[in-house]
Amino acid sequence: MVPLPDNTSTPELDFYWRLGNYGNVHKEVLRSRLIAAGYKDVRGKMAKDDLVVKAQRLDRGWIIYQNCTDLDLATFMRERGLMRPETWQPISWSERRESIIRFLCRADAELKFNRFVDLPAELRKRVYELYVEALPEVLETPTQPPLARVSRLLRQEVLPVFYSLRTFAIRLVLDESRPRPGWRLDAASSTFLHNLANGQISNIRTIELNVTRRCGHNRDYFQHPCRFVLGLDKAECRSIKEYVFTFKDDASRSTANPQQRIDAVLLELNEVIKNITQRGGEKRFTMEDVYALRRAVESGLRSVEAN
Repeated sequence: MVPLPDNTSTPELDFYWRLGNYGNVHKEVLRSRLIAAGYKDVRGKMAKDDLVVKAQRLDRGWIIYQNCTDLDLATFMRERGLMRPETWQPISWSERRESIIRFLCRADAELKFNRFVDLPAELRKRVYELYVEALPEVLETPTQPPLARVSRLLRQEVLPVFYSLRTFAIRLVLDESRPRPGWRLDAASSTFLHNLANGQISNIRTIELNVTRRCGHNRDYFQHPCRFVLGLDKAECRSIKEYVFTFKDDASRSTANPQQRIDAVLLELNEVIKNITQRGGEKRFTMEDVYALRRAVESGLRSVEAN
């Protein structure tokens, strides 16, 4: 078997956890967003790089110190042990306030907590849950989150939470440019499944199955996808997008309408989910279940085409 490429550090698959760089966002759009969020010091001339820094603070959920009272700022400084009031230089209060805000922002960026592993396991798990819940709900063939790359302990603890709380999208493609057309996992989905460490697929609770068709020799041209969500917690499969298989050449080949195809695929997929939920013990996905889902899609579509 030819080894699949490692996707543990592929940049385009890391975007789900990276801070936005706002490279394609106009400066004035960024400024408007910051003003709406409560920033009061962005109305004048300010470089875009400075606006991006403030936008990233918003993305992190950090405090907007510009909205704090003078007493609040002094309290933050004192409680964090950053600087005592008697050590402040004799400058005007407005200048001192700006200096304090810059000091607090810099302290936020440099803040570290070196005793995380000393916390009780239950508290660490709650931190992992909050961390994962801040990520997008649906992730398509993602790399592992950076928290899982810190140490072996954190990797063992955070990955089950990561895989159990998010929905993972994989893609099935009908590639008619090949000598033997058929439904198969695309390269990114195959790599994602191949790289699931230590049987972590068993921790995945929800899979989003994107069924698309690749036409002709242009390998980047996809026509309308159909998306299905398969969840073990609800023991059902449902369609979440109602345009499916409306291809230009279908009218001459089949009388089946899109809804007939959705229903046929749903029928087959629900049979797979039913078989999983009827197994003894805790209901978990296996790699064979993923391939069974692929076969179910193919079977459902061929049954409609045959009628």
